[in-house]
This record gives sequence, C-alpha cells and structure tokens, in this order.
Amino acid sequence: MAPLLRFEEPHARLQDSYRDLIREFRDAGEPLIPFPLTFPNDDFPGFLARLAACARGEGLPPGFVPHSTYWLVSDDVVVGVA
Repeated sequence: MAPLLRFEEPHARLQDSYRDLIREFRDAGEPLIPFPLTFPNDDFPGFLARLAACARGEGLPPGFVPHSTYWLVSDDVVVGVA
C-alpha cells in the first residue's frame, strides 16, 4: 500500500524533518524552490511567524502578493513544499 500523502500547514513538530529536506536539496545541489525554502529557519518559531505573516500579506517585498506555504507530508516526514 502506498504511503498516505497530505498537505499540512508548517508547524514546529516537524521542524527536524523540514530541515532534513532543506539539507537534502543543498547536498544534491538543487535550487531551493519554492522561494520560502530560502527563508532562514534557525529561529523556527520566527520562521513559522514569517510564513504566517506572508499568508496575511504582511511584510512582503514590493510587487509580492499574499502567499501560503504548505508541507507535503508522508509518514510524518516532510517530502515537499508548496
């Protein structure tokens, strides 16, 4: 049976898995797309607050529109970002 995939709003419980995903991209020399993957996440609560602010349209660079970020999760592992 294939693993269940689901979209979740970013949250602290999967911060290690999210960081592992970023590390895998970097180790493979892949670009960090979508661009929220480039946001610093050393301060994870601050990172989550920034994502929430982006969804509300707060603190965006000129020309940007509000945008939401979701994690694609399988078996409590972040496998993608949209």
